[in-house]
Amino acid sequence: MTVVDDATGQGHALLTVRTSSDDLILDNQTDEVLNWQESGYTFVKRESSQSVGWVFLEAEASTAVVAMAQ
Repeated sequence: MTVVDDATGQGHALLTVRTSSDDLILDNQTDEVLNWQESGYTFVKRESSQSVGWVFLEAEASTAVVAMAQ
């Protein structure tokens, strides 16, 4: 699983498939299988393939917002 920010800045979860040639994403908002670089998303974090937990995909991990009131 991978967490991204979508075009509106909202968090969105994707399934990432790692292959020997590329990382592909499966997204319930499109019928296409996309290369992660062509998705247009800002990638935030993904599940670690080495241990239990998350790997942040930016220079510094930011504080996760779990819920927000409007």
